[in-house]
Amino acid sequence: MVVVSLGVLIKATNCVLFAPLVVATIARLMTGRLRAEGGVDLLRLALAWMVAVAPVVWWLARNRRDVGDWFASSEKLEVLGWHVKPMDAWLDHPIFTPQGAWIFLRDLLPTFWRGELIWAGERIAWPAMDQFFVWSSLLFLCLAAIFNWRQRKTVDAAARLANVMNLAFVVSAVMLLAVLSLPFNFGPSHYPSADHPYFTSGRLISGVLASFCVLYLQGLQHGLRRLGPSSAYYLLAVLVGVLLFGEIYLNLDVFRSPYNWFHLTR
Repeated sequence: MVVVSLGVLIKATNCVLFAPLVVATIARLMTGRLRAEGGVDLLRLALAWMVAVAPVVWWLARNRRDVGDWFASSEKLEVLGWHVKPMDAWLDHPIFTPQGAWIFLRDLLPTFWRGELIWAGERIAWPAMDQFFVWSSLLFLCLAAIFNWRQRKTVDAAARLANVMNLAFVVSAVMLLAVLSLPFNFGPSHYPSADHPYFTSGRLISGVLASFCVLYLQGLQHGLRRLGPSSAYYLLAVLVGVLLFGEIYLNLDVFRSPYNWFHLTR
């Protein structure tokens, strides 16, 4: 919980990570895991929530006092030219169409993997690699969800909770960016824009990177289990090698630049 609280202080969009924690806490209480004789556990849980929430509440209150709004974003929205639409217009958004939902995921997943770095006015990206990021992510996360569902009765409670929480973290983060795309009229802004009204910056939800990696590897393992453990390790090594050398290839121009830090130190 404290780690999630620190994540919120680093990037406000990480606040969505509190949602699965709330659900897990309620589920734990409803299942009777914290009985009367387990009062010490209940006290620890309450103290953990107090320690986690206190820094965030203090930060929000400070923003409200010094800037005038809870997230200190009003001045940024004014500079960018963004305006909040009437609530009844929020649902009039292309993300609610199959094509719009696909565009949102198609553009979000590659930035979650490679970031949004730009060199000489061009995005450092490789279309073929972006396609791999999109399809492998969708495939392996779906396989992980199916595998964890089938194995839910054969694993202990701690492992089952961890699997559910990992999936909840990732889904909640993606849903947050989808919801944030709804209320704004982006006006003349370059990104997001009137023609592309989606928040697709993976860095905004980098707080779920560990959960995403766990699910991705679970899906990879499940998909290759019939090939044997050694084959899975070989494919994982190939995958890591492709990603590594792909990044090196994409950044060759950066490495060669005389303005690169490595050249300036000579």
